[in-house]
Amino acid sequence: MRKLTPLQRRTCEIYFKMKKPSQARAYKLAGSKCTGDTLIVEACKTINKPQCQAYLQKLADKATKNTLKTAEDVIREIEKLAFSKKRDIIKLRSLEILAKKFNLIKEGGGVVVHGNIIFNENRPAPKSTKAKGGKCLTG
Repeated sequence: MRKLTPLQRRTCEIYFKMKKPSQARAYKLAGSKCTGDTLIVEACKTINKPQCQAYLQKLADKATKNTLKTAEDVIREIEKLAFSKKRDIIKLRSLEILAKKFNLIKEGGGVVVHGNIIFNENRPAPKSTKAKGGKCLTG
């Protein structure tokens, strides 16, 4: 397989990072001098080349790997906060937002860590969490 040109590499990287992917916009931002219909056609050709598709898959695999590490970090931080004597509601809310981002929140608002729900806004915490008074950790 052929190596990526610098323009192809930048196009793939920009395209991958876009919230609303646009082949033509990524190609233009990467430095293409094309305009109009030529831009659209060349961008489509570039993104659909096998070496570009392989590079996009590599970027996706790398992002997934990093996301899993980050999600595990969020779980560890939630666990630390759940089992600590100090109650930091702001930090817990921030972690809850991150947990939602990584789809770690179960239906009903609970977070599952190693098979135990460590907090839930609607029910008392399980005794295994050692929450103060058996109450939920979020208010």
